[in-house]
Amino acid sequence: MPTPEAVRRGAGTALRAVLLAALGSAPALAQDGAPPAPQDPKPPAAPEETKPPAAPPPAPPAEKAPEPKPPAEKAPGEKAPAEKPAGEKPTATPTAEPPKGTAAPPPAAPAPAPDDGRSDLRAAVEDTLGAPVHGRFSVRYQIRTIHEDEDEDETDQDLTSYLDLGIGDERRDRLSANFHVRTAWDLDSAHEDEDQGYVFSSLADTFDHEFTALLDTAYATWRPAAGGGFGDAVEAVRVGRQYEYVAETFHFDGASFASRPFAGARRLTVRAYAGIPVHFYEPSSSGDVVAGVQAAAETWECGRAALDYAHVEDELSGFGEESDDLAAAQVWHALGAGGELHGRFTWLDGPSDVSFRGTVDLEEHDLLLQGSLYRLLEEKEEQTTELDPYYTSLHVLERYWLGELRASKGFGEHWRVEVGGYLRELDDDVEESDYNRNTRRFWITPSVDDLVAEGSTLSAGLELWTGDGERIETWVADYSHRFSKDVRAYVGTDYSLYAYGPLQDGEREHVRSVYVRTRAQLTETLSLDLRYAWERDDQETYHVLSLALGVDF
Repeated sequence: MPTPEAVRRGAGTALRAVLLAALGSAPALAQDGAPPAPQDPKPPAAPEETKPPAAPPPAPPAEKAPEPKPPAEKAPGEKAPAEKPAGEKPTATPTAEPPKGTAAPPPAAPAPAPDDGRSDLRAAVEDTLGAPVHGRFSVRYQIRTIHEDEDEDETDQDLTSYLDLGIGDERRDRLSANFHVRTAWDLDSAHEDEDQGYVFSSLADTFDHEFTALLDTAYATWRPAAGGGFGDAVEAVRVGRQYEYVAETFHFDGASFASRPFAGARRLTVRAYAGIPVHFYEPSSSGDVVAGVQAAAETWECGRAALDYAHVEDELSGFGEESDDLAAAQVWHALGAGGELHGRFTWLDGPSDVSFRGTVDLEEHDLLLQGSLYRLLEEKEEQTTELDPYYTSLHVLERYWLGELRASKGFGEHWRVEVGGYLRELDDDVEESDYNRNTRRFWITPSVDDLVAEGSTLSAGLELWTGDGERIETWVADYSHRFSKDVRAYVGTDYSLYAYGPLQDGEREHVRSVYVRTRAQLTETLSLDLRYAWERDDQETYHVLSLALGVDF
């Protein structure tokens, strides 16, 4: 655990960092020229968001490969207990859904209504722009230590921030804009005097600066008015740095458009996009191109389908030129208000992968059923960064099956039981290796609300893990208590046979973690998130302490 002196030094350093940033004394933004490293597939969510973050990128195959990690896989200290109380009924979203895009990007959150009590500064900005300004700013201080033996500890301190700024309402306004910026400041530069094996190295350390700032999105959206030829055909045009969530998730500088529904009852829509891919960790984007189109329609009652095509060119640093053409087909079928079925198939120089998932929510029986199945048909080798961002780190991802089933049943007002199973199986002719594992996990987790005290949730479960010839029976537990509508605390423990994360190259095995967390809404707009995690694996012991503040506006 961090010594009192280390924590005092860390707090003082963090305070100085905040003051320097406020006074405009922070170092300049990082420029191109950083050595190559794996590309982030998506901007990380600020850790203060309602949903706890998953393991941060870059993760091994579970992050990029179209599969989820088992719930316990995470980076040291990044595991947080679920914000939803353990006894509360899970949402109808399959946990094993592959991280692929849907037929259209998720709608932006609506802009808040104008406030008559606006500050003078906010009123001046909004009156000048003629549109409401809304968003969130968060900052997190984190100190991490690793205990290797009695005489030597390694420590790292970082200050990260996220700014998500929206101007206008992207879903309704004729003109709107969005900006998302994230920064990372290595407060003690601990890695500079370490070897390449420094355990706390991260993507931010590939730059030549202690302070880096990355622009994730900066785009404007135009929604032409209906009533004219162009306005009747085009729903929205977006220009700038953006993400496109289609068969894959593409991050690029360019333009995209979405059509209005046409073709009568089929409600056919077309999306198209083109630009230069964003590669933060490559020295140049010269020669890189991404372009694609998607057509989606309501093909039958309660059903819809989408066809995708994307062309990607990438001059991989040190690996030469690479070009890929991706085709994909997806279908959805709604099961009334209580669930959905989804299927997906991709073609990339031949059949690439296929997946199915389904959710059934029987509210009258307080029963939720979820299942998924994924098949990687061809091994993933060297491809463009957009389709395989971790090749330079993980190299070949072998063929495998992945399946998951889970059921959650409520009993009365206070009790709930969840049972489930997870299976990852390599093909018979494939040998196990790092990131290519045969793994099975089965669990049963009962939970109860308001047993210990009103506003509390207690869960305790048994788990069975098998892999690499091992059979491990273990347990997990979580207790949360809501002290008021604005304050909730958590304490718990969990286990993972294999864990992956950016704090260490390679796999971590037999990881036991214990965590404590407090979340508080200090004011209407200001929130706090304080957490500590202790983790031990076969090699080392980790301690992570973080403090985050977020402001909504």
